[in-house]
Amino acid sequence: MSKLDAALETLVRTLQASTVRVHDGRRGSGSGIIWNAAGLIVTNAHVACGSTATVEFPDGATLRAPVVRRDTDLDLAALRPIADLPTGESSLFPIVKVPLPPTPATLAIPDPL
Repeated sequence: MSKLDAALETLVRTLQASTVRVHDGRRGSGSGIIWNAAGLIVTNAHVACGSTATVEFPDGATLRAPVVRRDTDLDLAALRPIADLPTGESSLFPIVKVPLPPTPATLAIPDPL
């Protein structure tokens, strides 16, 4: 396995651990990212249209999360779960800096869930 392959594998595992599903009670859902260790979740404003949403974590646990900020011009919303995160912030949402070598390759993950 090359260094680039190993770095990409680490990056994908990190993204999977910090990616959540956001449901706002309508028919659809979308993805979100746990932005920091305090549990702030960033998603699209069109995904979290109401005042609260249900967040589904990688381990299947769900929490209600009020929308604490919304910018419809940028299509961003910030959610803050009202309870402790499912399995502990440090183990569920690792913050890993992955050094990627310079390369012309681009990795795009449009909807990781």
